[in-house]
Amino acid sequence: MMAAPVLGLILDRVETVEGSAYWAGYLINGEADGLSDAESDLADRWLERVQGDAPAVSVVDVGESYFSWGYGRVTGADCDGGDLVEYQVLIYREDAA
Repeated sequence: MMAAPVLGLILDRVETVEGSAYWAGYLINGEADGLSDAESDLADRWLERVQGDAPAVSVVDVGESYFSWGYGRVTGADCDGGDLVEYQVLIYREDAA
């Protein structure tokens, strides 16, 4: 699931990233209640794509949900339409000091 910041990492940037509205509790608080195993796996894969080569990321905020026909493209889900939100994601990097 989400990688928590650890000693030796510093904040590199903050990104706004679209994702499924249904994942908010899972991505921000680690609460998987109401998500199937397939849905939490999908959220984990989305977070891995967001993280890329960064050593850690943290999802810290979520905007208002809105419907989009691009839901499947954004989330990797096998459907066209669904509710999306914009997540604020902290991206960390190694501390060079």
